[in-house]
Amino acid sequence: MEIPVWGNEELGLDKSVLGLGGSPTRVVKVFSPKLSRDTIMKKADGTTAPVDELVHFLTAS
Repeated sequence: MEIPVWGNEELGLDKSVLGLGGSPTRVVKVFSPKLSRDTIMKKADGTTAPVDELVHFLTAS
């Protein structure tokens, strides 16, 4: 089954409403949120140990 691809030519839209320039969203500020709760940071070390620890943590009652 072929999925049709529609572009501006097929839709006949004004270029001013397309892409980044036509997006109503404007990014004003980008920041990293402050951690406000207890957090456990795990670093991947090339083994499955961090994954095993996460699975154990999530399944522990």
